[in-house]
Amino acid sequence: MEMPMPPLALSPLQQHGIRPCNVSEVLSDLVEAAIPLANKQQRSLELSELSQSLQVAIEESALRQALSNLIEGALLRTHVGGKVEIVSTGAPAGGALVVIDDDGPDMHYMTQMRSLIPFGAELFSENMVEDNMTWNFVAGLTVAREILENYGCVVRVISPRISDAALGTGGTRIELWLPSFAASSDQSGLTHDA
Repeated sequence: MEMPMPPLALSPLQQHGIRPCNVSEVLSDLVEAAIPLANKQQRSLELSELSQSLQVAIEESALRQALSNLIEGALLRTHVGGKVEIVSTGAPAGGALVVIDDDGPDMHYMTQMRSLIPFGAELFSENMVEDNMTWNFVAGLTVAREILENYGCVVRVISPRISDAALGTGGTRIELWLPSFAASSDQSGLTHDA
């Protein structure tokens, strides 16, 4: 896998009162829970962890919500027989990088095709499934981005991720750059001895 370029600045926006969580454990839990659904929908879901025990400066519940939205959206976009691949690794400048790749239709195709149709013209047609898929993806991505950016994360969407693919088949890559606590930061408020 080609390593994407890291953002220029990656540091948590709020360090006080946040308990670091292990992104590796969260991803393992979410993927394990989603595999039966993916198999039932005849899709493949794979997780590759290039680093173990990646601690990030994000509340676990917020990270679970954001990653759940993104994984679900990737599975929804992917066609029968398709594949969603998730890779997590340490980021070059600290923190973690999570990449979610799918081989479904790219965003340009999904949004362009729907924007050229008069509003309501196909409200009850068979293409309504594609409309729901598009709007579920956009809504899930928006919610995940809002959650993650509140913790200083950088979210990048590359779509189509395969530039020379046939129209509408380029897939989508979502890069999540997650900050860790700076080694020099005061973390005394994170653990309490009674």
